[in-house]
Amino acid sequence: MKNLRESVGISQEQFAKYLGVTRSQVALVEIKERLYQSWAMLKAIKLMKLLKNRVPQPQISQHNQQQAEPLNKELQERIDECQFQLMLANREMVAMKKKFEQC
Repeated sequence: MKNLRESVGISQEQFAKYLGVTRSQVALVEIKERLYQSWAMLKAIKLMKLLKNRVPQPQISQHNQQQAEPLNKELQERIDECQFQLMLANREMVAMKKKFEQC
């Protein structure tokens, strides 16, 4: 995961924030001292799959960057919505697991 994370320019801090863990936890996982909790691992795997399929984007000028800002904002909103949906799905999975364990 470290090589892929670095190849797309995501810092440990950014990755940790997305996963909901600390940067030090990411570092420990990358040196194989620790494992992520299952919910964090699922998020990491999903993100890595998305990043693996990502095509490198060419450098764009300052003018083009300004034009891209509205699109970037929309994309960030969609990412936030997906993260929220993932959080809800994780909660539902935990609830289902508890019900299953009670049977």
